[in-house]
Amino acid sequence: MKIHKKISRYNSSERNGEKIKYIVIHYVGAVSSAKNNCIYFGGGDRQASAHYFVDDKIWQCIKVSKAAWHCGGGLQDYGRASVGGNKGATLHYICTNRNSIGIELCCEKSGGEIVPTKEAIQTAAPLVRHLMKKYGIPAERVVRHFDVTGKCCPNGYISKKSWKKLHDYLTEGTGE
Repeated sequence: MKIHKKISRYNSSERNGEKIKYIVIHYVGAVSSAKNNCIYFGGGDRQASAHYFVDDKIWQCIKVSKAAWHCGGGLQDYGRASVGGNKGATLHYICTNRNSIGIELCCEKSGGEIVPTKEAIQTAAPLVRHLMKKYGIPAERVVRHFDVTGKCCPNGYISKKSWKKLHDYLTEGTGE
């Protein structure tokens, strides 16, 4: 697995001794490449970042030894009610920037919606499994941004059924 690196000097913090416990799956929310996202988020103070951006390649933007700014912040409206059979924000203040790794899936426009590409999902699976093994993260701690803040992220994977399928594929190699 090849990981391209363009490490940012912006938009990260110290972990302050916190152990990595979670992997948070996101979608970038726009049609763009992993490399371009890495360049953009590494190019200045964007008040957001992620460790990895993924399309058919993996680009690392923030060192894993640092906390990327990917899942902090306040609750989103989606976290107040059940969406597609799931209650959002169940891990708010539990999964944080300091105890997680953020992976952003690159997107395409499909049926009028911005959703992660099949290539991004296929490329992310071995990365997720590698990080799970390296940091001792069990499958139940591979979560969505939706689970942390209630934000509809990654779009297309908020319902229990769609998330289970993606989660199974990312963590065990089955489902997608």
